[in-house]
Amino acid sequence: MIFRGLREKNIGTSTSHHRPFDKDEIDHLWATGVLGTGNPLSLLNAVFFYTGMQFCLRGGDEHRKLRLDQIKRVETGYVYYENGSKNRKGTFSERGVSNKVVKSVAVPEAGERCHVYLLDLYISKLPPDAHKAGAFYLRPLSNIPSKGPWYTAVPIGKNTLCGMVKNMCAKAGLETRTNHSLRATAATALFKADVPEKVIQERTGHRSLDALRKYEQSTERQHGAASKILAISNEVNYEKALCPLASEKASTGSTSRTASLPITLNIKSMSGCTINLSYGPLPESTQEDPVALPELSEKEVEELFSDF
Repeated sequence: MIFRGLREKNIGTSTSHHRPFDKDEIDHLWATGVLGTGNPLSLLNAVFFYTGMQFCLRGGDEHRKLRLDQIKRVETGYVYYENGSKNRKGTFSERGVSNKVVKSVAVPEAGERCHVYLLDLYISKLPPDAHKAGAFYLRPLSNIPSKGPWYTAVPIGKNTLCGMVKNMCAKAGLETRTNHSLRATAATALFKADVPEKVIQERTGHRSLDALRKYEQSTERQHGAASKILAISNEVNYEKALCPLASEKASTGSTSRTASLPITLNIKSMSGCTINLSYGPLPESTQEDPVALPELSEKEVEELFSDF
């Protein structure tokens, strides 16, 4: 009865989940230099941020246990091989469960925000004996050397790694997030882009779809589609409902008009030239009421082109 009463008062009805980053916040992290490629710390932050998103790593623990040999360079990018996690502890009962394998493919148009580019740059700045450190994230040098490594062969401490995203947000003046927010950002973005659940599940490593769906958030566009289905007809399918209505297209100027214009040719001055005629939507400034061309008889047409 107590719980029912609390629920009726809307107390304890919401679930707490790690808030994802939106595009504007990620842009802000780059604009403030918290993420970047020009110095050891900003590059380390960028690699941590995008590795957490692309490979959907959990909190600080999976980042802390990450080793160089778990990320393999292939022709099109990098492949991450999980060595064990919260959902894959390696117990006897899980002997038939495969570890997560995620591929990050190069996206050249993303520029310096391409995960593959960031990994290439970071690994090129590691010392020759980096593999001996037994860790992927190594301590950055305080000063940028003119040449040579940007990092030492000393792993970053557990507490520092656990507070990486929190520190990034503090430096950029953003609302506090945790390392797990990177995983939430990735899953939420993939759901919003209508990526199949199977692809998202393989990337996040969730064994339960119920757990995975906690990251799914409905969008205004989806609510609009639902409202459209109920308002117009229950026979309208969801995919069609997601498309804008004709009235919406008109308001955005997506409709086009064609017009025919009178043409005057000085035939004799154009002797020896090739004339190309085309038609289609006119520029916005010339889209006036259509003007009809005068109709020519067959004889008039022959006389018109007789000098060619």
